[in-house]
Amino acid sequence: MFKFAAPGIMAPKEKTITRDERDAAKAAAKQATPRVYTLTGLKSHQGKLRFVAFGCQGSANEAQAEVGKAINEFIRAHQGKEPDFILLLGDNLYPKGVKSPRSSEFEKSFQTPYAPLIKQKIPFFIIPGNHDYNMRDEAKFIPASQEGKDLILNEVAYTYLPDGKRTTEDIVALFESDTLDLKNLPAWNMPTRYYAIDAGDTRIICLDSSTYIAEYLIKDQPGQTPENNQALWLAKVTTEAKQNEKQCMLAMHHPTYSPGRRAFKNDLSLYLNKDQRNAIRNTFSDFDKSSTPYNIYLKACLEEQGLQYDLILTAHDHNQYYYNDGEVRQLTAGGGGGRTQPRAEFAKQANLGCFFKDYGYSVVKTPLENPEKIDFSIRPLRSSPLFFSNDSVTAKRKQGVDEKIITLITATEEAVKEYFAFIATKQTADRKNFLLKNLAHGKSEIKCAHQAWALINQKEISDYASLVKDLYNMVKKTMPMFGQEAEHAFSRILNEKISEKFQGANTLEDLFKDEDSKKRPQKP
Repeated sequence: MFKFAAPGIMAPKEKTITRDERDAAKAAAKQATPRVYTLTGLKSHQGKLRFVAFGCQGSANEAQAEVGKAINEFIRAHQGKEPDFILLLGDNLYPKGVKSPRSSEFEKSFQTPYAPLIKQKIPFFIIPGNHDYNMRDEAKFIPASQEGKDLILNEVAYTYLPDGKRTTEDIVALFESDTLDLKNLPAWNMPTRYYAIDAGDTRIICLDSSTYIAEYLIKDQPGQTPENNQALWLAKVTTEAKQNEKQCMLAMHHPTYSPGRRAFKNDLSLYLNKDQRNAIRNTFSDFDKSSTPYNIYLKACLEEQGLQYDLILTAHDHNQYYYNDGEVRQLTAGGGGGRTQPRAEFAKQANLGCFFKDYGYSVVKTPLENPEKIDFSIRPLRSSPLFFSNDSVTAKRKQGVDEKIITLITATEEAVKEYFAFIATKQTADRKNFLLKNLAHGKSEIKCAHQAWALINQKEISDYASLVKDLYNMVKKTMPMFGQEAEHAFSRILNEKISEKFQGANTLEDLFKDEDSKKRPQKP
């Protein structure tokens, strides 16, 4: 009757679940209330909590499988540092959620791509994304309709399906406790739409950001309580965490800051009906009513409630980046499998630690006791990982003692900042009038600048010659075949910085030729 996903963990074979079992699981999902769970069974390697986080993953495509494989390989290569759990940041079942907890989409988009991870008994904690509600452009969807709520209910109900070892009643009892043993959990864990987990002195609050504004708008109405209103509940569990001196992370699908196409997208109609849209626009009347996107209003709601977090974990943008302006510290890990998206907005470059248009995931770690900061790595599939802490926007790197390495890193870093600052000043609200009409600032040039930025931010660079070669090979792909670069092209700015800082060298090509000549045998 059941299909074994791994020894000790069994996953339901959806078509063999009876209608009565389906209905019992859905009833359990309806009755479940949000809780703060204390986790036990932590691996506690070196006294630290470790978990993997990413989202926008439920595509059931090759990219999703590739990310799952990369995570498995990472775990095998870091024995003794295995994650305690994996946190999925929404858009779990593309393109429009599921109409039953018995849907075969769970097998396609969860069990199959993550089979090696499930086999290792690593539990997944899961939050909803907009696609799980069918809130998307293509759907022409009526926001927050009963259909959307039923779609999410099916993902919650999947948690409560019998798994061959436990009945629905057993799983309900498991999640009615305030303590969860990581060694005794199902693979898929979405006990309610929103919930929180405590690990040592850290609280991770898992939010349903697609419905947050709608609930925020009615939080002061009669009958609204923390038990039935997410905005009131979030304020309560955040305040409790702060009072107990816990480090506090917020995990939600939508970023509060986006450098992607969503920065220019008026998407309120996907989430709010007409009355709700008017209400939130009147609440924050200083915003441009015609162009302000959902995520900016979401940020404003959190700020109005006085809610701040040590780190916000998000997805929604199909890329990976880190943003830190001193108040908002946001790690966006949206490279789980959905089609990747380029950077579209170039302001606030000084607050951005990196940007990858690539698939991948992040690894987060922090001390279980008395944590002072959160360390994390961003791990794109096609680039070296970068390492950060939430106390700085700058990547952690060891530059060594080679002055030439330091000088080249400095020149490249200044060039990246100047290049993106130039684009930001020229960019218009629809972003097409400048970028798409200027070949010197098209996709390849911007990609090159991001790649160069990532290259110099690697944790350790000990070989100057290799750094010069890698940087040169990146930049030469953007060089025009005839004539000179545009005045503000990245390659030209970089050469200007090199000319300023390297004696006797005017361009990156000069540095490359100089290093290349050292490898050739000298003529007698």
